[in-house]
Amino acid sequence: MRRTTTFALLALLVSGLAGCERGCLSSWLASHGGAGTGTPTRGPAPSADPAGITLSAVDCPDGMARCGDGIVHASRAYHYAEPCTGSPEQCQCPWERLGDCPHGCVVDGLELDVSRDRALVQLCAPDLAERAKLSRPSPPGAIVAGCDSGYLCDRGVVIACGQPSRAVVACVAGCVREGQTVDMDDETTPLAPDAAVAVLCRR
Repeated sequence: MRRTTTFALLALLVSGLAGCERGCLSSWLASHGGAGTGTPTRGPAPSADPAGITLSAVDCPDGMARCGDGIVHASRAYHYAEPCTGSPEQCQCPWERLGDCPHGCVVDGLELDVSRDRALVQLCAPDLAERAKLSRPSPPGAIVAGCDSGYLCDRGVVIACGQPSRAVVACVAGCVREGQTVDMDDETTPLAPDAAVAVLCRR
């Protein structure tokens, strides 16, 4: 009799633990962005060889912003396998729409490493009144940091990179971020100095 009772109690305990495991796991996944949230942060699992080693994967960065057709988007951290077997949406880096620019982009297609709260302000073209207040002539004899290409904002001064580098203007409100650089990938359409000032000087 005692042995039968012991087995019954053990069976009841195991059943309860199994139910808790299923319920607790579902709750944990829901609270950590997993199943049941509708907003996955990871794409299809990376492919693997028979030994279980990942063959290839794409890591999408967070913290980038770009402007195109008068619309500013920000990147979101994401991860998917390559080759990818999911839907087209699952097999590309996601960009979240932040808003529209009343006067269009400073430069169409420009990407910038900038925080979300600054992306719209820095990538949307300023109006004429705002543009006039962005900068002033750089101080005579300003020490210019060396850089290879594009533009650099250093100690409040926008610098045109090259051999030699030269100061363009000083930002009235300082750099959007010290050491921030901006460049265009397409060398046939170099970034104009006034566009670089609009992007690099804090507004």
